[in-house]
Amino acid sequence: MVVIQELQVGYIPKSQSAMLTEYIKSLGKTTLDVPARVGWDTDSPQPLVGVRLKLEGF
Repeated sequence: MVVIQELQVGYIPKSQSAMLTEYIKSLGKTTLDVPARVGWDTDSPQPLVGVRLKLEGF
């Protein structure tokens, strides 16, 4: 899952989850703190929120 300030805002797609889990484990960790950019579509009556993660070395 993707968490920002203790709030779940998304998830890692299933197609990438296993690779990312192995990467995190290879670092000897169970979680990974990374920079994130949050954006949304303000022109929509029901705006979609998006999160882009910056994963170094992945």
